[in-house]
Amino acid sequence: MFDFTSPSLDAWLAEFRPVTARDFLKTGPDARALLDFDLRLWRGARPRNARKHGVVYWWRSLLGEPALDAEGREGHPAQRRLFGLMALCARHVRHPDCAGCPLRAWQGAPCGRQPDAPDAWERCTRDPRPMIEALEACRAALDRPTAPAARRARGKRSGRPAF
Repeated sequence: MFDFTSPSLDAWLAEFRPVTARDFLKTGPDARALLDFDLRLWRGARPRNARKHGVVYWWRSLLGEPALDAEGREGHPAQRRLFGLMALCARHVRHPDCAGCPLRAWQGAPCGRQPDAPDAWERCTRDPRPMIEALEACRAALDRPTAPAARRARGKRSGRPAF
């Protein structure tokens, strides 16, 4: 087995995801911090940021140029799936229907499972903007205490976060 790396993807990760979601979760972040972590990640996938590091955004993933292995052979493009890097997913994906996820509360359904219309997850296959806009709107909703997403994320009875 060969170890293929991508310096461009490594540089992108160093700027836009300097710590893994799992390590970030160990710090005990609240919903706002989770959204900020994921916003940084998705904003890094914008075309100007991707070009700056020589990576390409495609189907919710970043592709880095193939690098040479230790024996000088070119490998497959390095790939990082953005949903696999998200702190929200790392915390909530194992719960039934992503219960407790503020983005799920804001959208009204888990990502990719909107019954009536495509959600940000389904619309961001070639452009990260729909996910960035959804995360920003969810973050803004959490800052407005009367917003439905804030009420669901905080818990209806106690006013404390449900996650």
